[in-house]
Amino acid sequence: MPLGYDLPGAGLAEALDREVAARGLAQLTVTPVECLAVCRRPCTVAFAGPGKWTHLVGDLDAEAHVGDIVTAALAFARSADGIVPWMERPQSIRSGGIARVPPVGFKSKT
Repeated sequence: MPLGYDLPGAGLAEALDREVAARGLAQLTVTPVECLAVCRRPCTVAFAGPGKWTHLVGDLDAEAHVGDIVTAALAFARSADGIVPWMERPQSIRSGGIARVPPVGFKSKT
């Protein structure tokens, strides 16, 4: 099935791509994928970067949350390890958290 074919996240990906381009945020990349396997939490995004924790956030809306997602993505990009302090995350990002996955090769300090 091609991307964009009756997928709830396709509109969100397109809105994010437009917002990132409009703001000239070259450091952010929007990469649509067919599935993140969170069917009960549609319109899910992943914040990911080399050597950083990856975050999955769902229950997002293309009209209501684009600004929140971009704000969170910028905070994520500025972070050294992908961990953004709770109070710096927009409410929709705080409440939509699904998972936080350690970077490849992560070694626990404990």
